[in-house]
Amino acid sequence: MSSIPWPFPNVFSLKPLRRSLTARAERWARKRQGIDPALTRLQSRRIYILPTGVGLVFALMSFAMLLGSMNYNNNLSFVLTFLLTGLGFVSMHQCQRNLVGLELSFAGVDPVFAGQSAEFNIVVSNQSRNTRRHIQLYAGNVRSDIEDLGPGESCIFKLEIPTHARGHVELPRFGIRTLFPFELFRA
Repeated sequence: MSSIPWPFPNVFSLKPLRRSLTARAERWARKRQGIDPALTRLQSRRIYILPTGVGLVFALMSFAMLLGSMNYNNNLSFVLTFLLTGLGFVSMHQCQRNLVGLELSFAGVDPVFAGQSAEFNIVVSNQSRNTRRHIQLYAGNVRSDIEDLGPGESCIFKLEIPTHARGHVELPRFGIRTLFPFELFRA
C-alpha cells in the first residue's frame, strides 16, 4: 500500500511566517532607531525584552499555580505563586539592566580572500561599576563567544561573516544579547 504524497508540503510550515515577522520587526526597529554613530551607547529605549521558551513555560506554570491557589484557597500556595511571579519580574528588569549603558564601537577587520570569513571586531565597553554577565553579539546566524565584562572593562567580540565575492564586505546589522540572570528573558 503506497501513501499518496501531500500536494502542498509547505502549507503548514511556520518558517515563512517567522521570516516575514522577523523582517518586519527589523524594518520597524531600523526606522525607529535610525543610523548609529561610531560610538553607540545602549539606552533602555533601544533594548527589547522577549521571553525565551523557558520563560513562556515559567509564565504558564505561574498562571496554573495561581488558578490552583484560587481553586483550593490555599494561602501558602498564593505566597509561592506571587513570590515566583515577582522573581520573574525582577529577572526581566535585571536582564534589561545588564545591557543598559554598554558602549559599542567598531575595531576594524582584516582583509581576507573571497570565500573566507571576514572577522569583524566590535569593542564592547562597560563604564559602570557593575559586572555585565553573559554578553553575546550576533548577526543573523553568526554568533560571537559569550563574555562577562567587569567594571570598567572592555572586550573585543569577533563576528565571522562569510564572504562570497571580492570587494568590500558590509557588516550586516548586528545585535547584542543577554540571557542573564535566569534565562527566562532575552534582551
